[in-house]
Amino acid sequence: MILGYKGFLGSHLQKIEEIRKMELILPSRIFSKTEKRANEIFVPFEKAWETAGKERPEMIINLIGVLKETYKGEYEKAHVQTAAEIASYCLSNPSTKVVQISAIGPQSCPSAPYFKTKREAEKIIMQSSKNAVILRPGIIFGEGQKVFSQIRTMSVFSPVLFCPDIKTALVSAARIAGLIHKAAAGAINPGIYEVYDEISDMKTFFQRALDFMGIKRKVISLPKKFFWPAAAAGDFLPFIPINLAQYKMLSCQALPCGLYPRL
Repeated sequence: MILGYKGFLGSHLQKIEEIRKMELILPSRIFSKTEKRANEIFVPFEKAWETAGKERPEMIINLIGVLKETYKGEYEKAHVQTAAEIASYCLSNPSTKVVQISAIGPQSCPSAPYFKTKREAEKIIMQSSKNAVILRPGIIFGEGQKVFSQIRTMSVFSPVLFCPDIKTALVSAARIAGLIHKAAAGAINPGIYEVYDEISDMKTFFQRALDFMGIKRKVISLPKKFFWPAAAAGDFLPFIPINLAQYKMLSCQALPCGLYPRL
C-alpha cells in the first residue's frame, strides 16, 4: 500500500517499472469509489485501512508530507495521525514492512512544527514496527517539486529573486525513488537513514530550479531575518510562499544531524 502515490514523490516512484508491477493498494482523496484495475486497487483515502484489513499488504510506503500548512493542525494530521494509523495496522500485523519518508534535519526542534511532527511520526513508527525503514531526505530536487512552481510564480513578478542565506542538504527525487524501491525489495536493513547528494545552500537550489525550468533570473541571498515580515504576512495571505512555521524551520536548518547512516 502506497500513501501519497499521487503526489510529488509518488510521480517519480511511478517511473520505476518494478514498482508498477507490484500488487498495489493506492488510497487517494481524488478517488470517490474503490476500483480494481489489473494489479492496482484504487480506493478513497478514508477507506485505506478498511481495504488494508481485507487485502493484507506486505508493505506500507508512506510518502505523505506537508511543507506548508493550509490549515491549522495539518502537520499533525498529515505526519502524526498518518503514522499512528500505520502503527495501529502494524501492531495487528507485525510482519508488515514499512518505508517512511521523513525529513533530514535536527533531532529536536520544538519551535518548528514541521520538524516536531516529523520526529513524532518517526518515533511512532519505530515503536510499532521492527521492519521499518525511515528515510530522512534533504530538500528533494526534481520535476513536480512544489517549490519549483512557487519560484516560477515569483519570477513572473520580479527579475530578481531573494532567498535566505542558509546551508541545506539537496537530493534528487530519482535517487529517493530508487531507495524506496530498494527498501521495498528488502535491500535496506530496518533503521533510520539520512539521504542527501550534497550540502549546498538555498541560492544554489533556487538557481538550479530556475535552470531546470529554463528561466533566467538573478538570485540574491539575504540574512534570514529579512524574511520575517513576509513570513508573518504569509500566515494570512496564502499566495506568499513562506509563513511563520516555515520561518522557524529556517532556524533549525535542513542539515544532517550525524546520528544515523547516510545513504
